[in-house]
Amino acid sequence: MDLIARPIDRWPGEFTPEREYTPFTATWTDTVELLAREVEALGATEVVLQLAITERECRRDGWVRADARPTHPGVILSFTSRHGPLRYHTDRFTHRRWDGYLSGWQSNVRAVALGLEALRKVERYGIAGAGQQYTGWNALPAGRPLPAAMTADEAERILRAAAGDDGADSRTYRDLYRLAAKRYHPDAGGDPDEFRRITEAHDLLAGAS
Repeated sequence: MDLIARPIDRWPGEFTPEREYTPFTATWTDTVELLAREVEALGATEVVLQLAITERECRRDGWVRADARPTHPGVILSFTSRHGPLRYHTDRFTHRRWDGYLSGWQSNVRAVALGLEALRKVERYGIAGAGQQYTGWNALPAGRPLPAAMTADEAERILRAAAGDDGADSRTYRDLYRLAAKRYHPDAGGDPDEFRRITEAHDLLAGAS
């Protein structure tokens, strides 16, 4: 199984209002093995895992950088199967430092993998046929294009708008980011998707400087 990490472009639906602490004691290696077994049973090979990270937090080989800090633990898992394109998402679980081996987002990947295992058992025991249990997740179109890369000009516009800066003052992108982060950080009640865009804009400008 090829597992490729990408930033979340838009979270589908509403966030879980009160997340639960992870109940899982498995390791990430165990989780990847479970996921690989379930998606391969569906005829899938390449799997796209979207996380609340920026483009800069994705490695060149397609995986997540070790220093990545997702702004929320939600995950979206997409792949093409023998039942068509499938897409699953959850942000139900979060993590405390003493909660076993899995981080918040890794716990949500495990939840998806266990859900896939349960759906396969439905077919195994003969109470659904022809993949009927998967039809509720068939909305993802095949070959969906990834969002266009952000330009430096767009990144500056995003930071200025988020910081409430009209361009009259000569603030640096770092100053703009600090102002914007105070307004949109999820820990302060801000929008996680908007904070991700702000962070991506900052990282792009930091890499260009």
